[in-house]
Amino acid sequence: MSKEFFPEMLKILSSLVSLIAAASLVNLANSTMTTIMPLRMLEDGASNTVVALFGASYFLGFALGCFSQPPVIQRIGYIRAFAAAAGVCTVLAVAMDQSDSVPLWLILRFFMGLAIAAIFAAVDGWVNGTTPDAMRGTVFSTYGWCIGASAVLGQLLLVQLGGMTVGFITIVALAFNIGLILVAMTRSTVPHAHPPSEGMETKTAQGKLLVFTSIVSVATAVYAGLVTASILAILPALLTDGGIDNSAIGAVIGAFFLGRLVLQIPLGMIADRVDLRLLVAIIAGLTGFTAIMGTIFVQLEVVHISPEVGRSSQMLFLAIMMVLGGLILPLYTLANSLAFARARDEPPMRIATSLLLVNSAGAVAGPLLVAAVLPIFGGEALSLVILLASSLMVVFALRERRTDTGPVPHATGLSNIPTTSVTLSGTMAEVKFGDTEPANEPGRSSNSSSQRSL
Repeated sequence: MSKEFFPEMLKILSSLVSLIAAASLVNLANSTMTTIMPLRMLEDGASNTVVALFGASYFLGFALGCFSQPPVIQRIGYIRAFAAAAGVCTVLAVAMDQSDSVPLWLILRFFMGLAIAAIFAAVDGWVNGTTPDAMRGTVFSTYGWCIGASAVLGQLLLVQLGGMTVGFITIVALAFNIGLILVAMTRSTVPHAHPPSEGMETKTAQGKLLVFTSIVSVATAVYAGLVTASILAILPALLTDGGIDNSAIGAVIGAFFLGRLVLQIPLGMIADRVDLRLLVAIIAGLTGFTAIMGTIFVQLEVVHISPEVGRSSQMLFLAIMMVLGGLILPLYTLANSLAFARARDEPPMRIATSLLLVNSAGAVAGPLLVAAVLPIFGGEALSLVILLASSLMVVFALRERRTDTGPVPHATGLSNIPTTSVTLSGTMAEVKFGDTEPANEPGRSSNSSSQRSL
């Protein structure tokens, strides 16, 4: 590592401060709305099934946005794409705050998913396009940490300020506009976002739309999306049904996000030293075990989040949620590491797009699956679905590890791949921008395999 590394890294990070801050503000607003809107819907008499549809509508919009928005970003540029999407999010949030129509909320949340996808595709592509290869891991890790911290801060604001009154979401939505201002004032050099050349368009059109290099990476992406979306969409409703107040629910979701900040780096260091398929199986097994043991403890009244119980029971409940978040939230980046470890000559953009599709599909299916079995299993439905999905993931990963004769996918540099609270955003603009660069440019090929696509 040269003497110029740290000064140059600090220079790059200082130029990206406003951009990273803007993305963090967007995530703060969005993660807070992810928690508060289901509570508002339940207060207005909506069923748990409708709440699940609300969560699924966002992820459906997000998935479509990750396909449709990168070409728009290339056509109009990063700053204008971010500004337009942030402005749209502000309008949609205010409209949701002032309306009491559940069908309208579903529609607005769908379009917010589209806009959020555009924002984070633009930010990821921007950061990637202005960061040298040798420093990309450090810069993206810093970016990912700030995004994760903003999700925790959003839940703390919800706990401290309360969020059930009309007008709270409008105040939170100001974060979208502040982010817009910060991006407009950024000192960072904006990378070129020109559309591909005619030859590149022809080559892309002739290529496959979807590329799956590792079947375990596909299963991991589906599993991560299913479990994460199920927890975020259904758990607040279940806690509300159990008489838990909004402040306590905000603390629970905040602990879930905090887990990623605690375990992300340790898991990354482990991933550099073991077979990633084995690591997936271990994480999935621990996730299922933690979810079902948490439910058992609640049933035995060993742990609880209600203010009426002892503080030790509350802290243990939050600790369980933190472990769940620390295990499941980094898994989507692990899926990308698995995929790029087997990439060979496949185009990175197609790999990222393919994983994003299946991850989003899992995120849409998760809340709907839990809602479908709620009438049968009641409050235990969420934990049972997580346990079933985790068990299947463990069996599949271990079976593939035993039967697969290909190269062992380990030491892929996961520790340099950040996990954000909006991991479904991927790096669509990032890999699309990379596709337009010369294929034989020195230093590009080896690094592309270690980049994340959340």
